[in-house]
Amino acid sequence: MTNKAALGAIALSVLLLAAGCGKDKPGSVAKAGGETPAAGGTSDGAPPPPQVETTDADPGPATEPDVTPVKNAVEATRSGIRRPPGWAPANAGGNTGGGSAGARARADLAKYVDWRPRESEGGLSFLAEPAVRRAVAAVRDAQVREFIRNYNGPDAPIAQRKDGRLIAWGCEARNCGFHNWAVAIRPDGSGAEICYYHDDDDPDGTSTWYLAGGRTVKRAGNCPDE
Repeated sequence: MTNKAALGAIALSVLLLAAGCGKDKPGSVAKAGGETPAAGGTSDGAPPPPQVETTDADPGPATEPDVTPVKNAVEATRSGIRRPPGWAPANAGGNTGGGSAGARARADLAKYVDWRPRESEGGLSFLAEPAVRRAVAAVRDAQVREFIRNYNGPDAPIAQRKDGRLIAWGCEARNCGFHNWAVAIRPDGSGAEICYYHDDDDPDGTSTWYLAGGRTVKRAGNCPDE
């Protein structure tokens, strides 16, 4: 090979190398107009940052409705008597098994403490108990008897008084402080006293009490619920 031929071959090799320098090489980063990162990702392939769940500011304790038991019949005419949410009789549970069932099966009326006068288990309520029915039936005034049996207003949970008697109380709807009744009776069903109050002009007038033996007395104030 002559020197000219050798020089020509070298020049051709240089030109070929120069022509291949601008090509992309495997593994190089894509140029503008190429692939874009997936939604939510980043251009370098890193996962998106975790999203932190946020909550509203604490609004503070919720305001609960006033469910303070009304223990005065005059006050009941203003606000009524409402059972607290979730209230249930202390002796609920039926007559099958367990200690509460034994207490519920007792013959005395003390099992109705904290129950409402017409609240029943197995179809029997305080007002439906034979001893209570006899006491109400002994009242000579038919209007009083019907009012106690069919009152349509609020009532109070049955309580036990200091003298041992149970006291049940109910009233006329939207007229509690002026028209109400009460039944006081010993747990064994004896010593019943029936109270009746009706005075549309005065909530602090005089009530009529029907006692054992057919006696009737007048007492100050309307019928008590405790």
